[in-house]
Parts: sequence; C-alpha cells; structure tokens
Amino acid sequence: MFTRLNSWNRVLATQVQAALHHDQSNMLGFHGAATLSDLPILTPHLIRTDCDGGWFGLERAEPRISGCIARLTEVALSGQKVTLANIHFDSHGDPQSRGHAMRRMLTMIYALSQDGPVVLGGDFNTSAREFPQSDPKASAALLAANPARLLHPQPFDPLFAAATALGYDFEHCNIAGASTVRAPKATQCRPAATDWCSPAG
Repeated sequence: MFTRLNSWNRVLATQVQAALHHDQSNMLGFHGAATLSDLPILTPHLIRTDCDGGWFGLERAEPRISGCIARLTEVALSGQKVTLANIHFDSHGDPQSRGHAMRRMLTMIYALSQDGPVVLGGDFNTSAREFPQSDPKASAALLAANPARLLHPQPFDPLFAAATALGYDFEHCNIAGASTVRAPKATQCRPAATDWCSPAG
C-alpha cells in the first residue's frame, strides 16, 4: 500500500489550514512517502526527484527543510523482484517541473530495476495549473477555458507522456475522471485527479 506522511508545518500554507490546525506544530517532522507491504522487502531506496533546492528558504509559502522524493521498495512477488515506487511530487510546482521530476525519477528507477516490473503510485499533485501559487487569476482563466483540466490532466501535464513513452500504463489502473482529493469540505477544494497508479513491465 502506498501512503504519504504529513505533519503540518509550523508555517502553514493557507488560512484554511491555519484555522483547521491552529494548535498544531510540526512535532514529528514527517513529510514524504512510505510503502507498507505484507511481502518481504528486499531493498529500499530513496530518490530525490527535484534538484533545484526550491523547497529551502523562508520566502516560500510553505517552507520545509526537505525536498520531493520517491520511495522505492523492492519486494518479492511469486519469486520475481517487483519495484514499487511511491511518489510525492511538489504541490507548489508546475507541469513542467513535474515532467522533469518524472523523467529524472524514471531514469533512476531503470538503473535499479533493469527492465523488471515496476509499479508507480502516490500523490502526483497533477493540478495541471501553470500558475499554482504566483498568479491565481491566470490559473482561474486556464480552468475557465477548460474545466476538465483537473479531472483529466493527462494532456496538460508532461509527466504522463514521459512515463507512457517508457511503457507505463495509466489507462487501466485508474478511474477516468474520478476525483482523488480528500480535503475537508471547509477548504472548498475543486475535485481533481492527483493520485495515480501505473505499472510497467
């Protein structure tokens, strides 16, 4: 099972989060990804998918001393090694940065798996908005021009093409047009497909 670890940052990202978690602080420091498995774990790996250091610095709305990661876990399934990649891409990034992170990650996965079976899964944060933080008006205009962007981000987010070109399948492992957002109603988040699963090999 793919899961992600979250404990709210001392500097919270939005007023809604601040209201919901006003008495909480980042006591544990958990933020990232984990893979839970009943199968024997052969070798764990950690891939840092970003290389620009963008998460560091207090000028960010949500500063963290960390970076985007993919948690790789090799398990034994019916005598064959299978690589599970739990991904957590940057929620403050844009489609181009996610596409770059996906290509970087898939290159590293290939070096480890050598064409063996791989399953990608996790929070891809495919908001498909070109201006997720810096220009809300431009983001709203993109959604107004194509309201399906959030539930059908594949044509707008390069990470899908990067993975599909290497044989990863998104069509048969995900429910088309289904929202995976589980935010409280108070946040008024739009329905969006952000969590994905994709096998290859």
